[in-house]
Amino acid sequence: MGLVFVVCPIGMATAQPAPTARGQLVWSEKAWHKESLRRQLVRDSSISPTALVADFDGDGRRDVAWTVRHQRTGERGILIVHASGRAAQQCGAGVAFGNGGTNYEWMDHWEVIPHDGGKGAALLIAKAESASARIEFRGGRYRWQQRGD
Repeated sequence: MGLVFVVCPIGMATAQPAPTARGQLVWSEKAWHKESLRRQLVRDSSISPTALVADFDGDGRRDVAWTVRHQRTGERGILIVHASGRAAQQCGAGVAFGNGGTNYEWMDHWEVIPHDGGKGAALLIAKAESASARIEFRGGRYRWQQRGD
């Protein structure tokens, strides 16, 4: 019998595509099912990754953000669900948020970045060679911060 060594680098970024293996983040699939029915959303695969996992609300737990599309209007956006059970946050996909409007069709890139001066992480959303913004949980709610046009 041989030995197997597993190397786990310390200090790696916590942001990662949402796990797809059965049983991982089961709570997020339940939250997705509930919110997608209530808000008439479907997952959108027009940009990759289609989901990001990070501590968006600063409570030390891994939350999940998906790119989504409204079933009726086709408008694109983001849905963030929280491990704590905190209310989900919808940005776009028929709901106006920040300067992004109700349709994030313009968004062609997103990633997790460190929170500006707080705990947890933020989302950077962007249109290549154009505008970008960060979506960040601060003061008990999500806020939009324009980065450039």
